[in-house]
Amino acid sequence: PNGVVRKSVHLGWSELPLKTEVENATGVPVIVGNDTNAALVAERFFGDCSPNSMLISIGRGVGAALCLNDVIIEEFLTAGEIAHVVVDPNGPICECGKQGCLESFVSGDRLQQRISQDPAARTHILTEAGALLGRVMAIPAGLLDLRDISVYGAPEIVNTQFIDAMENEISRTVTTDYQEAPQIHRCRQGEDLTLRGQATIVIRTLVPTIHERGSLIGEA
Repeated sequence: PNGVVRKSVHLGWSELPLKTEVENATGVPVIVGNDTNAALVAERFFGDCSPNSMLISIGRGVGAALCLNDVIIEEFLTAGEIAHVVVDPNGPICECGKQGCLESFVSGDRLQQRISQDPAARTHILTEAGALLGRVMAIPAGLLDLRDISVYGAPEIVNTQFIDAMENEISRTVTTDYQEAPQIHRCRQGEDLTLRGQATIVIRTLVPTIHERGSLIGEA
């Protein structure tokens, strides 16, 4: 909340006063937030996300953002930090130093590396990764009764095979006579998804007439 980045594994930042540094460099008010949260704001405003949904971002790392009752969960700074949850204690070493983190299996960089080493196994690799992510997401989906999960990532990674495998796994593990599995789909906002979300957050936060309308993410 005070604009200090406590830790960024990929950027090598620790206790960086980003808000102050950027404000001093630009002379304009600055808001520091999570990029995956911003992406979910955009998907909720301009896409098809429901008031109870998650967004999974797959790139160099893996991130998640959560929307419950039309409010992005930001009060807990580590909410959505699924990347470094261990899913296989015998798995590969992750950038964070632990072994077998989710990110070490399904990050875009990791999957691209595996595909480049064995192009013929592309479909198998992506199907396997989608199913693993589906198993991990089944717990929050069932616990929170999520209606949909959006997945954001490069189209050559987050493709039909990946989404279908993820959807099949969640449906298999969550669906009961009294509970439906969430819908799984690719984000529909394109490459500027995060920027659109950031712009929306700035308007809602810094323009009083808009901020006073309330905190509902779904308001346009």
